[in-house]
Amino acid sequence: MKLTKVLILALIALAMGTMVQADVPVMASNTAKIGGYTRLRYLILPHEADTFRFDELSLTIKNDFNDQVFGMVGALIYGGNVFYLEHAYLGIKGLPLNGMLYIGQTRNYAFGLTPSYGNRKTTNYGIVSDAFTHDRILGVQYLGKVEAVDFAAAIHNGYSISYRAAGEGTSNIRFLADRDSTLGTFQGRDPSDNKEAAARIGVSNVGGFSVGLSGSFGRLSSTDLAFMKTNVKADYDSRTKNRLGLDARYTAGPFLAQGEFYQGKTSELSHNAWQVLALYKIPYVQDKTIDVYARYGTIKPDIEATTSSYTWVLKQTVTGIIYYFTKNIWLQTELEFNTEGPRGGITKIDNDAYFTELFVAF
Repeated sequence: MKLTKVLILALIALAMGTMVQADVPVMASNTAKIGGYTRLRYLILPHEADTFRFDELSLTIKNDFNDQVFGMVGALIYGGNVFYLEHAYLGIKGLPLNGMLYIGQTRNYAFGLTPSYGNRKTTNYGIVSDAFTHDRILGVQYLGKVEAVDFAAAIHNGYSISYRAAGEGTSNIRFLADRDSTLGTFQGRDPSDNKEAAARIGVSNVGGFSVGLSGSFGRLSSTDLAFMKTNVKADYDSRTKNRLGLDARYTAGPFLAQGEFYQGKTSELSHNAWQVLALYKIPYVQDKTIDVYARYGTIKPDIEATTSSYTWVLKQTVTGIIYYFTKNIWLQTELEFNTEGPRGGITKIDNDAYFTELFVAF
């Protein structure tokens, strides 16, 4: 971890030097911009009553302190009663190689395909993003671009090894996932033995194609290793934690196709996941479209299936349609089909989900 510590100090020094050079004012001279969105969902689940769900309310405040420095704070309330601090960072523009520095908590731009709504398209993240790219990071990131080549590097608090679930409500299946370990709750942990370094390099929009290669390297904390021993295999001893990613995207007029592949090494467990998505925009009036899409993804742990769902192969198929009333208001219907490969003799779980929701951005 000595190299990681050197990189942390180097990025902090760069940030401090840049802020001094930028002559950051103590008080912002510009008016802060408030934005966000809300989602109201009608959810249909097996074995449960249909229900309306206040799925998300996101509020963000962004302010430009000067031409070079800006900041953002964003809070997310979802499921009706869960609070999450999704953004809390300072950004510095105009750095070498058309660079930008992020200091604080936001999306992880240094690994994989960032699963913002514009990339994942579907409302739900899906099992592949849930496993490797869903959660945000707290640390320092440097993003740059030279002509068609873009890159990003980050040093951040390591993700915790935990779980997410395929399906919603009481019928769901838990699987291994990298989870944010700091600002997700009011009293998140900040383990000093759990830091990660990540980097991504890619080529953007060359003949409609974009492709990226990324890697993330860290070390399991004692808590993470205990989680693996309890939920995957009791005799695991290694603290190895590495991730590799490959993503590609193609756009041509109203058509979009993209794919992602991730491979993880967590203690002695090798596990990979991949997904593909296709979307087509059907225009119906000027500047308005009806979007139809489909996504397929799978997670495959390299271990014989046991009674633990963390060792099962999972597959997910999603189809949906989005009807745009305006650029910022749309109605979306999605069908999610989940299947799993449990150990012989274990009954498969009916954990499909269907919903229609109204999305309003402001």
